[in-house]
Amino acid sequence: TQTFTKDNALSLPKGTVTVCNTQSGGRGRGNNQWQSPEGCLLFSFITDLHQHKVAYLPSMQYIVSIAMVDAICSLTQNTVQLQLKWPNDIYYKQQKIGGVLCESLYDMKAKKYVVICGVGLNVSNKQPTICINDIIREQMEEKHEHVGDGLELSREQVLSEFVNHFESIYEDLAEHGFATQKNKYLRYWMHSGQKVTVNPDVNGLSHMIKGDATAPIEMCIVGLTDHGQLLGRNENGETFELHPDGNSFDFLHGLIARKTLTTI
Repeated sequence: TQTFTKDNALSLPKGTVTVCNTQSGGRGRGNNQWQSPEGCLLFSFITDLHQHKVAYLPSMQYIVSIAMVDAICSLTQNTVQLQLKWPNDIYYKQQKIGGVLCESLYDMKAKKYVVICGVGLNVSNKQPTICINDIIREQMEEKHEHVGDGLELSREQVLSEFVNHFESIYEDLAEHGFATQKNKYLRYWMHSGQKVTVNPDVNGLSHMIKGDATAPIEMCIVGLTDHGQLLGRNENGETFELHPDGNSFDFLHGLIARKTLTTI
């Protein structure tokens, strides 16, 4: 759905949604592949941002992820609590259950960025990891509760609920930026307090690092910037902005510390 929608994005209206039952070429960021069996919700949609809002483009993947977690919480009466793995994966108990891919094209005539957002979520497919409907059944059995008893979600229900949640979050992003949604993202994410090993950006940090300026540094993840970059803190209490190096399959490996921040 992502390739088709992106190839036609400049000729399709904002709000167009492309949905399919299965895919043979599902993909994530870079060259990562996304398995797309029957039962998986697979869709891409078109939205946009004015050229003056270009700084908000990286945050699109975050608000799409928030909207999907919100949708599942709403549909399951908060019995299914998904988590977000930075920057664009959706997890349940350390198992990946979905992912988001956002790409953009510049429309010179309209002076705006056309954003193509792709989403894959395991709704009723048991493979390759776990699916929403299995989680619902598992939780009802564990808790012996009647809330959601017998509930089984369809892909259509999930898509409809997602759209309802996304619309208001997107409008907020376009008006105020990611800062107003950051706290919600942090409530859902997996990383608070997680320790990571990062590589210093020699050009930007060498004068601040004692000893070998190229040696990896251990930091603790403490949050996000208002633009969605990771924040890490070293043992001295100094806070840094962390960026992926672009070479690792897992974005939390190969992080580069680039910039000292005075506030979080």
